[in-house]
Amino acid sequence: MFLFAERFFFIFALCIPFEIRDMAQEHRWGNITLPMVVGIRQSKFIGLLVLLLFIFLVYIHSSYMESITGLKNYFDIPLYISAVITAFLIWFSKPTGSKYYFRLFVDGSMQLQFLLVLLFNCFR
Repeated sequence: MFLFAERFFFIFALCIPFEIRDMAQEHRWGNITLPMVVGIRQSKFIGLLVLLLFIFLVYIHSSYMESITGLKNYFDIPLYISAVITAFLIWFSKPTGSKYYFRLFVDGSMQLQFLLVLLFNCFR
C-alpha cells in the first residue's frame, strides 16, 4: 500500500505541469482541469503539497521497513532527491513552456528517479 500511494502521489504531481501546458487545448475541447478551476499558481501549490505527501510516505515507509528488518533502507535518499527536482519542475512550468522542457525534463523525472534508485542501490 505504501508503494502504491507513493507512486500515485508522485505521478499525480507530475500531471500538474502537463495540465498547465494543455490548458488552452483542454478549454477548446470543453474539458475542465485543475488549473482551469483553481488557477495555475494554486495548481502548482497543490502539486507541491502532493510531493510533500509523497516525501512523508517515503519517510514512513522507510522507517517502517527499517524497524522490521533492522537494516537501513537507502532507497529513500534518491526518492527525496527526485521529489526536490520535480518540485522545481512543477514550480517553473508555464502554459507557454518549451516542448523540450516537458518532454525532456518533466517526463524524464520518472526515469531520473529510477536511475537514482539504481545508482544508490549499486553503490551503497
